[in-house]
Amino acid sequence: NLKTGIGTGLAAMVLDQSGGGGPDQAHGRFGVVSMSRSDTLARRRARDIRRLLSAPWIDADVPREQSQVSSFETTGGGVVSSAGIKGSVLGADAMLALLDDPFANADRAGSKIESRFVYEDVFESQLRSRIEPNSGGIAAVISTRLAPTDVTGRCLEAADADLRYLDLTVPAISEST
Repeated sequence: NLKTGIGTGLAAMVLDQSGGGGPDQAHGRFGVVSMSRSDTLARRRARDIRRLLSAPWIDADVPREQSQVSSFETTGGGVVSSAGIKGSVLGADAMLALLDDPFANADRAGSKIESRFVYEDVFESQLRSRIEPNSGGIAAVISTRLAPTDVTGRCLEAADADLRYLDLTVPAISEST
């Protein structure tokens, strides 16, 4: 029984492609950079990605000799780098830059100072800058909407012809019976 969240599933899909070439053939690898609200959560997400990559239907795995949790390479040439929002993923190129659950609660998401820090310093400066221009890479925010000015709200507000965002809303409670 293998459970996974949206972000972990996206990361596994990107890394599953790393063995078959693709947009980053010049570097020979696909990268995933992920940042979460804490180092503990970032390590948990990286462990979830590792665990999912060991599934038989995924064409990538992590060699046993790689014991580091937050940063590792796959057998297919993929790379994962994960950190808390106060940490750093600088220097890691990515096909997927993932901001996963950046706020612990609505008070933090509603704070202008914290919201600005997460959007400008973490999402824009660290994560989006890891994606090579014209590579087809994507940046994703996986988060519960907690305030109008949270990261998701700021992304949607900043969208223009050069920078597009897809707002995918997944209900927390299923509407089917």
